Amino acid sequence: MIFLQDMHVVVFGTFDLLHAGHIYMLKEARALGLRLTIILAQDGCVRIIKGAYPVHNQMERKELLEHIDLVDA
Repeated sequence: MIFLQDMHVVVFGTFDLLHAGHIYMLKEARALGLRLTIILAQDGCVRIIKGAYPVHNQMERKELLEHIDLVDA
């Protein structure tokens, strides 16, 4: 039997200009499972999807996300 607490949750996003809505979403995602992994959109992908490059490049966005205790990987 699989319980929600045993699940590995994965979210995808840009996470540019990190704000309270991002943190809320990460808290909600984290509550769904044992581990939370973020797949971070690459700069070129962000440009295609949103029509402009992000304010912070992907390395800066990765650095910010690594300092959020909710995130495992």
